[in-house]
Amino acid sequence: MAIIIRLILFAVVATIGVALVAYVFTGQRRYLTFAWNVFRFCVIFLLAMGLLLILERVVLAI
Repeated sequence: MAIIIRLILFAVVATIGVALVAYVFTGQRRYLTFAWNVFRFCVIFLLAMGLLLILERVVLAI
């Protein structure tokens, strides 16, 4: 599970980096918006995964 999360995080960081580089070269704000949306959804995904891991620990402890 940790490998999958690391791969997703690497893909997210790469995507945000490419979007920021595209913004620097083109000046179009849509790339900043795209990078922000990717970041927001990544944070939501990580929170959901963390809650699932906590829930798993609680259920298995019972």
